[in-house]
Amino acid sequence: MMRRFFLPFLLLLCGVIVARAEQDLYNPLAVGLRWDVDVEMTTPGGQKVQGTAVREITGTDKVEGHTYFIVTTSFTGIEQMKEFTMYRRKSANGIYAFSALDKTKQEHLEEATPLSVGATWKTNVFGQLIVSTVEAKESLKIGDKTYDDCMKISYKSDNGKLSGTYWQAPDVGNVQEETKVDGLTYKFTLKKYSGLK
Repeated sequence: MMRRFFLPFLLLLCGVIVARAEQDLYNPLAVGLRWDVDVEMTTPGGQKVQGTAVREITGTDKVEGHTYFIVTTSFTGIEQMKEFTMYRRKSANGIYAFSALDKTKQEHLEEATPLSVGATWKTNVFGQLIVSTVEAKESLKIGDKTYDDCMKISYKSDNGKLSGTYWQAPDVGNVQEETKVDGLTYKFTLKKYSGLK
């Protein structure tokens, strides 16, 4: 989710209720799913700005023979982060996505599947290469809730300007992410997940 929050946002800066995709333990995609998230941005000087984000899967669309889920993310409280929409689909080997702003509809590999410790994949978007690695399978406690069997995934761009770590929980998706880019640090923490259950 949060890498799902931040990476598409970064790429923009760089210039089951109705329908359901095939089952994927760590990447739920279904119309009606919603993630409510706390967002914290920290400046290089240590100033913290608090906000929230909402990600919703609002429908599906057929593009060049593939069915994509339409995923819209909106932000409140952090002026630099603007609403954006991504199109996502699942295949046998991964999650593919493209931005609604991309008129060429050039999709990129967002996450290789199935997730397993030690797995590595490369994402090339707008000429920027990002390498992701599944570091561990572990539990993560957020507030009074513990998410078991999370996949901890790190990523880094080839130019060193972007790096981060996120945790994917079974049947929920991304529950926490910490990202650094251009001197700013972002932290995304899941507050509430709803839709299927």
